[in-house]
Amino acid sequence: MVCPKKIHISALILELRNLDSKQGNVPEVFKREAKALKADGFISVPKGRMAVLRKDLGLREIIKSDSVSELNEILEKEGFPSD
Repeated sequence: MVCPKKIHISALILELRNLDSKQGNVPEVFKREAKALKADGFISVPKGRMAVLRKDLGLREIIKSDSVSELNEILEKEGFPSD
């Protein structure tokens, strides 16, 4: 959607959210997910039905990666908050 001034509303909202997060105003759920990503390299492990579906599709089990330190280097370089 575009307003009469030809501004894309979704882009404006995204920019406002980005500015807010740079000031430390981040929803708790995002903070928890970020902490899990930095610790394990993923946000959640598939369980129950989703784990069975992955197995049926021939997908490997998701385990903590050896490349988590590499991911953390990238996150740090990009200015990802440490906590």
